[in-house]
Amino acid sequence: MSAYIIAAAKTTDGQPARGSHTLSDCQALQTRLSDAGISIHHLTIDPLSTDWHSPLEPGHFRSGAAPVEALTEALSILQTPQTAVVISGTDPLRTGYEKRTGPHVWPSTVKITP
Repeated sequence: MSAYIIAAAKTTDGQPARGSHTLSDCQALQTRLSDAGISIHHLTIDPLSTDWHSPLEPGHFRSGAAPVEALTEALSILQTPQTAVVISGTDPLRTGYEKRTGPHVWPSTVKITP
């Protein structure tokens, strides 16, 4: 069994990353695969803002190793002929989180010892 990454897209501040496909390219490829009768499975890497204790939906991954976990799941799915896997995620790191300024002040209950 062989598996190939046939498209990858990354967008930062609304612009595609150099050397990658655009999201439109990837969506067009998904359409072509679907039209050819290929079954497409979707796996999602949850954003950092997702509550860590919330239930993990099937096909979703949440951790620092989420991309590797998703690839492992994709390899398992791709054992079935005529399948493709889309791994996606959105995490607006620059705009979706509050920026902290100044030093971090630890609560008085945290003891830091040398």
